[in-house]
Amino acid sequence: MGTLTYVVFLLVSSLSGYVFGRVKYKEALLLAMGYAVASFGSLGFQLSTSLPLYFASSALMGVSVGMVETFEPSLMSKIYLREGEGMGILSAFRSFGLFTGNLVMGFLYSFHLAYWYAFLVSLVAFLVMLASSQKS
Repeated sequence: MGTLTYVVFLLVSSLSGYVFGRVKYKEALLLAMGYAVASFGSLGFQLSTSLPLYFASSALMGVSVGMVETFEPSLMSKIYLREGEGMGILSAFRSFGLFTGNLVMGFLYSFHLAYWYAFLVSLVAFLVMLASSQKS
């Protein structure tokens, strides 16, 4: 089941990344929406009671990753105009986030709270990006 869930995630994330890579709309707003989709995908994992809901949550996370992985680098390249600076900063923060996020998720998993944490963090990221996209 884990492998099939991962296949669903990878298929949806690659297809959505391709589709969103062609969208020419407000990138900050679309990035915010990607975080919102991640929060609902995480909530779906937490509340899943059946296999179809679990796969739907995996697909939602795939859409989220397709959006976030498309729009984060694009926005960074527009914010930091010196070549390589923005991507280096983005990579550093992503690495730090992956490291600390996995530690926290691993700890909270034993208390069945990991996906609540992911839901709340994604929701906060959505709200921050939504507020910043309204200013631009």
